[in-house]
Amino acid sequence: MTIERWLDELDLLEALDQDEGARRVVLRMGRLADRGELRRFTEVVRADPQLDTETKAWVLRMAENERFLLAAHGYAERLTHAQ
Repeated sequence: MTIERWLDELDLLEALDQDEGARRVVLRMGRLADRGELRRFTEVVRADPQLDTETKAWVLRMAENERFLLAAHGYAERLTHAQ
């Protein structure tokens, strides 16, 4: 893993920690990735004329890191089952 990739993942973790909306989106994307539905979701995002460019770019960037999304989903699932 390159330093740039690490920095990207640290930025994502910080965003998840500070932004409830971002956290919900990432966890939903993680569920989609777990079900094999992430590609279809990104197709819908790309085609949605109502999404602003910044949001669209953020979601698509997140979708590129499926391993991170799966890890976030798995972590949230473990926390849920541990309670």
